[in-house]
Amino acid sequence: MARILDVTQSISPSRVEKQAIAPRDLPTRETDGGEESEVPFIEVGAGVSAASSRVDRRRGPHPAIIPLPRVRAAEETAAASHVPLKLFRIAFQPLPFPESSSSPPAERYAPELITFHDPQHEISQQYRQVAEQIRLQLADANGRTLFFTSTGRRAGTTSFVLNLAMTFSSASLGRILVVDANWDHPAVAARLGLAPEPGLREILARTVPLVWALKESGTSCLSILPAGSPSLPVTMDLWPIVLDQLTQQFDWLLIDGPLVGSSGWPALAGTAQAAYLVWKSTDLENPQLNHVLGEMSRSAVPLRGYILTQS
Repeated sequence: MARILDVTQSISPSRVEKQAIAPRDLPTRETDGGEESEVPFIEVGAGVSAASSRVDRRRGPHPAIIPLPRVRAAEETAAASHVPLKLFRIAFQPLPFPESSSSPPAERYAPELITFHDPQHEISQQYRQVAEQIRLQLADANGRTLFFTSTGRRAGTTSFVLNLAMTFSSASLGRILVVDANWDHPAVAARLGLAPEPGLREILARTVPLVWALKESGTSCLSILPAGSPSLPVTMDLWPIVLDQLTQQFDWLLIDGPLVGSSGWPALAGTAQAAYLVWKSTDLENPQLNHVLGEMSRSAVPLRGYILTQS
């Protein structure tokens, strides 16, 4: 038999020790039949008397109920500790990207993408020569990030970048990504008949993950990262991290960059392995040419060549 101990009373260790070992404090031994048993019953924590040493079998043991401390609500706890509650704010937004275009590339690609529409054309042959020269320039480079820029709007930079990317694709040079960073006049998505959003602006603004902005072009091994929504500001703080992620996924990055000296230009050009100027043939007579070349040199831009276009 046993007795529920009353642990609410305060006793000293010396008292417990004396009561536990003092022979005179041992209670009368008893069994269920009323006779003495070999195992004595000992109550720890209170004085033992003849009356308390026996349990009333008719009523059973009477446990001492020890009240638990009340658990305060979160508001009371915060108020008592003077710590403001941190509340979550949630909002729902639908997925920002539309469905992929179901039209074949031949129907949605712009006519100026000559390397796709007519690979045997004389101009397509010129693109293959340029692609081979660039490949040889970067044969020993750790990365292959190419930055293309110009000094005027009508130099044909976007058309050149897309034709060069398709030439790389047809030459099986690996996975190619065209990045539209021409903030003022983005045109990559429109030339390929793809949705312009989400894109690089959303990535840099941390509104969508990178995988949502990458788009398949319809040409083998060629992907597109459009410019994104013009309503979002251009912040270049995240660009080195984005660039590192892109170089891990693609073998060649071709960046259609903004005009020389415009917003975001130094950050984009300075992180590329090679930079190229795209000019119209008439730009060679521009008196600002030396100024542009000097500015690129002072910005530590890795200028590797220039491309002349004719309309």
